[in-house]
Amino acid sequence: MTFRRHVVPAAGLLTLLGCLGLPPVPTSVKLFDADNKLVGFVDLLEIKGGVRVRVHTLGLPQGAHGINLHASASCDPPAFATSGPILSVTGSKDTVMAGDLPDISTSNPAEWSDTTFDWAGIRLDKGERGVFHNGGTSIVVTAQPDGAHASAEGGSSRIACGVAKERPEIR
Repeated sequence: MTFRRHVVPAAGLLTLLGCLGLPPVPTSVKLFDADNKLVGFVDLLEIKGGVRVRVHTLGLPQGAHGINLHASASCDPPAFATSGPILSVTGSKDTVMAGDLPDISTSNPAEWSDTTFDWAGIRLDKGERGVFHNGGTSIVVTAQPDGAHASAEGGSSRIACGVAKERPEIR
């Protein structure tokens, strides 16, 4: 009976916290290269007005790379073409590339590289700008930087990819 006495109050507390509108649980996405080797991960944390994106890589070529959120939750190597186009939102005036994230920079491939930025274009939800829209999305790293983010296709070969899907709720 001791176990039950502690579980019921804890479950009630979790239910209460969920009702308070606390932000979703952070999401972590593993990045794999064309040989299906783990080359890093991306942590997504909902913040006021968007998502904090933390990119951690190991083994990618040194230099600047594009990183984008793509519309499909698929990363079939070697070209990762199944990830689809960059997540976009069609507004009243034009199309907004919500998934067109800032470029990242990597150092020596044998060392961890970390980049952190806040991005107002996306959210950790299932909405039109959501990371979990239509069952999930993918995060794609390209060989070259996006530069001015001019192209919906990323403009460079895709060298790493990871799938972002919502974790099931624990009840």
